[in-house]
Amino acid sequence: MDKIQNMQEQEYDFPYHYIPEINKDFKPYRSWNYAMYYSSSTELIKDKLVKLNVQEVLDVGCGDGRLLNYLAKEKSFKSLSGFDYSEHAIKLAQIFNPKVNFFVHDIYSEDYLDCKTVQAFTLIEVLEHIPIEKVESFISGLSRIMSSDTYLFLTVPHNNNPTAEKHYQHFDYKQLSKLFNSDFEEIEHTFLHKKSLFESFLKKLMINKFFILTARPLRQWIYKTYKRKFLEVADEKQCQRNFMIFRKK
Repeated sequence: MDKIQNMQEQEYDFPYHYIPEINKDFKPYRSWNYAMYYSSSTELIKDKLVKLNVQEVLDVGCGDGRLLNYLAKEKSFKSLSGFDYSEHAIKLAQIFNPKVNFFVHDIYSEDYLDCKTVQAFTLIEVLEHIPIEKVESFISGLSRIMSSDTYLFLTVPHNNNPTAEKHYQHFDYKQLSKLFNSDFEEIEHTFLHKKSLFESFLKKLMINKFFILTARPLRQWIYKTYKRKFLEVADEKQCQRNFMIFRKK
């Protein structure tokens, strides 16, 4: 591969040809209303992992691997891996993250997984996708592959929000504590993403049907303001998401 070919190769870290929508409603961009929620939560998870001196992470239900893609930028992590039951999602994760270990696995399977060196498991926006009647067996399957004293990081939508069409259920703090109580010790819990008119205004200012904000100084100010004022919430009644850290008993 020569120098010019290599320049093109480097641009394939993201499939940019898929950004524009080529149809009757042409759009040269794609946007995601959930971006501030996801990005701020991801930063919080990374900071908590670093604070606990975690070096080996396994992401359960990793999907397309975005969390591990972000963690891979942090030098303190020595080993990052993730699994999902979706072969399609894992193929995407492998393409975007060739240096991270991704594999297909079903948590309900009896297949042996060697996770002895893993210090923390992450379960990020996964539990709401599990059929209600299978949640307890899912948690049991997760517990089975974890060693004692291993951390579990969990985020899940709070039932203050109506259950999304693609979710089976949302959870409040009491439900989660009960579900994980038998096999896990609770280390920390935080309510995330405060609901307010100003929070909604900031979100609309960033992305709305008339424009997407691209001015970097203003964009950064909005994001930093959001993290400072709305990421962590004291009152459960005002939150949109649960964040919990457990330790395997």
